[in-house]
Amino acid sequence: MPMVKFNKNIGLTVLILGLLVAVGFISYDFGKESSQPKKFGQEEVTNLETPTGGEEVKKKEYIEIGDKRIKIDDQPDEITFGQYFSEFYLTRTEPYPEFILERELKPTNVFTPDDWFCLYGTSTKEVGFFIIVLNAETKENIPGHDIRYPPKLGKFAVGGSLDLPIGSYELRVYVEDILVKVFPLEVKQELP
Repeated sequence: MPMVKFNKNIGLTVLILGLLVAVGFISYDFGKESSQPKKFGQEEVTNLETPTGGEEVKKKEYIEIGDKRIKIDDQPDEITFGQYFSEFYLTRTEPYPEFILERELKPTNVFTPDDWFCLYGTSTKEVGFFIIVLNAETKENIPGHDIRYPPKLGKFAVGGSLDLPIGSYELRVYVEDILVKVFPLEVKQELP
């Protein structure tokens, strides 16, 4: 019986090609997930009743963001805000702004659908925070606008694409699960 010799180079080449194909499939699968809007959790509707007849629908009390359960009707906690921030503002900026902290920024709450938002201020302690955007009328969480920001100390400026349709919204800022700031914002077709 003739013995077949195994060529190590051919075996190594087949192994490398197999690994490349596997990595390609994994990358493709992750690529599909990253093309979806960024979210830190699915919204969970709680305390809703289905209307039957003349019954009214109760407003949501909470939304779920990742592992956090956020109470919607909370008022900003000024004591917690004061523990972490000396100032905190919302403004409009161009995409990918350069030297944002070296400019004079003016607070605003009126945007167009294509504008970028910028949260800027000064933190007195190193603190991470996250934001959510709610429809001002329905208090529904706007998917894809739940953003976590890493801990900051001192002056900071963070933001991104607003990407909201025309309407009224609330941009809410949380430290841990404590509401510290609410920015009402209007998205209009054109700026006044």
